[in-house]
Amino acid sequence: MFPPLKDNTILRNRYKLTNVVGQGGMGSIYRAEDLRLPGRLCAIKEVQPDTNADPTITAQMQNQFLQEASILAQLDHPNLPKVSDFFRDNGRDYLVMDFVAGRDLKQILEQSQQENRRLDGNVVLEWALQIIDALAYLHRQMP
Repeated sequence: MFPPLKDNTILRNRYKLTNVVGQGGMGSIYRAEDLRLPGRLCAIKEVQPDTNADPTITAQMQNQFLQEASILAQLDHPNLPKVSDFFRDNGRDYLVMDFVAGRDLKQILEQSQQENRRLDGNVVLEWALQIIDALAYLHRQMP
């Protein structure tokens, strides 16, 4: 796996990376500024190829990424981050989407557990309804 890109790296003459917000086994997620739309923040998910994989498999995975990114870019739901762009640069694939500030559900649950407190039932119910609404929308889409 490649190391994360440095802050202030500019991708595609458009996206200026400000910082890494997450890392996983397949790449990093960056917070970035869209230089064409001043003030617009976005999240850029980087997918790195497995350098040990057979070149045929790597090519298939890259094609699959492009197909999936194209499908994701067509989705439009208030509970899903909007995908606005995708591209390949220097052997890495990138997915550009809305930047959603704040903590994720995993972080909220971990904090609640550390503080030994229960989450408000009404809040949890609201989250569940939002997730169900997004899943119902996804299931109605044609692949």
